[in-house]
Amino acid sequence: MFLKFFKFLFSGKKQKEKTIDSSIQPHLNIELIDLTRPNFKASEFWRSTVAERNNIDNTPNQQYILSNLMQTADQMQILHSYLQSVYASNNVVIDITSGYRCEKLNVLVKGSPTSRHKSGLAVDIKVRINKKILPLKVVMNHIIDAEINFDQILIENALNIIHIGFAINPLKARKQVKYAWIDKNNNWKTKKL
Repeated sequence: MFLKFFKFLFSGKKQKEKTIDSSIQPHLNIELIDLTRPNFKASEFWRSTVAERNNIDNTPNQQYILSNLMQTADQMQILHSYLQSVYASNNVVIDITSGYRCEKLNVLVKGSPTSRHKSGLAVDIKVRINKKILPLKVVMNHIIDAEINFDQILIENALNIIHIGFAINPLKARKQVKYAWIDKNNNWKTKKL
């Protein structure tokens, strides 16, 4: 089964990005605690005050989502370590304002219907160095320089956040960088930088 999964990853065949077929997914036993990284608590990748206020259980429990969240957690730890080296500081904080979202939560927060948050492959972040929030374009440049394997960076000025989306297959990451906003009709719009 594990070999079949790697053949899928490296086959170059066009696959849907939304989910991984359970027949090719390695049979893992990932637990929520496995998402813990040196600079992140596991819950940072799925906790949501909006979900809590609305009695929505946003806890990821499907193995493919947990596997995606492991990839996301790894990339965020790489970014954190990079920022610590650039700023020669242990006072680096990456606030994950949104991580995994179940369908109900994604609709409630007016997330894109195709959001990578729903599969555990996206985070919205703010970065603080010595308690000072870094400008979004500075964060964007650090993400690129850190060489994390992002699929898409969206600068959301209205929310003062950076969205980082990841690909299921890191080898197929598009490396897109765009501005994103919601128009007057509540539709997501993007524009290349």
